[in-house]
Amino acid sequence: MKVGNSAERAIQVVLWLSQKDERWKLVNYKKFKALKKMCERAADRGEMITRDDAYHYAKENGWSVADARKMFRRDHDVWSVLTRYMAMQSPKVTRAVVYCTAPIDDAPLIEIWREFVLKAAFVAESWQEAREMCRLEDVSAA
Repeated sequence: MKVGNSAERAIQVVLWLSQKDERWKLVNYKKFKALKKMCERAADRGEMITRDDAYHYAKENGWSVADARKMFRRDHDVWSVLTRYMAMQSPKVTRAVVYCTAPIDDAPLIEIWREFVLKAAFVAESWQEAREMCRLEDVSAA
């Protein structure tokens, strides 16, 4: 796979999710799923989630402070990549997260995910498509 800077950043994030050690792979993927669930609950309540909210959630749920700080306080790109994956898997996340067009949007995110993490099902091809599904009240976006 030929990659640019944005794709390389996405690969770094998914490698964090899919570390070689199976125990850590499971732990990190569970963390991702927990963050996605937090965003889904916020969407159901009509609330917005910020990167700082994710940082505090991570700390409160036993993530090492170093991991949480690295992921959410100092690194805007990590949050951007994770929230795009969340939206593509669960479009209603777009109701709780503010998205801005970014270079990461040019990366082949689904291809990268499937190569390094799991063969997860994606409901949408991008966060933009996910947001449009919600706008149209597509039942698969709920």
